[in-house]
Amino acid sequence: MNTIELCRVLLAGSVPAAEVPELTDEEVRDEVRRRLAEAGCELAYAPRSDRWVATLGGALPRLEDHAAVIDLGPAELAVLAACWLHLRFLEAERVRQSGGVDTAGRGEPWLDPDDLGIMLGGRLGGRDLGEVLVLLCQAGYLTLREGQLFAGPLLETFDDQEAADEVRELLARNQRLTHLRERAAEFRAEAAEPVTDGGGWRSARASYEEAADADPPTGTMAQALLGGRGGSELPPHGSGSEPGRTSRYGDPDA
Repeated sequence: MNTIELCRVLLAGSVPAAEVPELTDEEVRDEVRRRLAEAGCELAYAPRSDRWVATLGGALPRLEDHAAVIDLGPAELAVLAACWLHLRFLEAERVRQSGGVDTAGRGEPWLDPDDLGIMLGGRLGGRDLGEVLVLLCQAGYLTLREGQLFAGPLLETFDDQEAADEVRELLARNQRLTHLRERAAEFRAEAAEPVTDGGGWRSARASYEEAADADPPTGTMAQALLGGRGGSELPPHGSGSEPGRTSRYGDPDA
């Protein structure tokens, strides 16, 4: 295929790397990237699924009668954020903390749709989770096999260092808040006991309770991610990405 045909194939959906050997040539990849960029799109490689994908390089203008293939609204972004966290980030973080070696042998991460529904709670704004999952699977963000959700090739394109660093910060913050709430609960449980320590105990208790009540509980790391980022800052295919945020999956060897 020539570069124009490659762009057509990619814009129609993700394609296995084995079916487009032309993209192993650096000059061909650069030309495809150039042509896609002229249409506001980017070329990305999903290593786990070994597929090439084209993603939008910026936010879609909002048009009243635009019939988009998939419109990533708040419900879709909430599901994508939770799935990316559990299917991509947490697994990569576990491998990173073990020195870059996967010694657990757990296989490909997956999520149970029922567990996902419990995790998200009321964050879908009344939308049906099953309906949202069907759309995301059709678009290539997720894959449903034998009742289990797996990461699709488009979900892999969310991976970048900035997103990972931000989630680590949210995780650390969530752990700190959990510790403060546990200590505040201990202080409250001891409140009925008479203590005469010159006010030190009461001062410490007040400090813990103030810190513990400063932010609402996050519940799960998916909720922490959504609460901190709003979901909309993730760079999904069809809703845009932040300028300068480039996927590290531009090449198979990256």
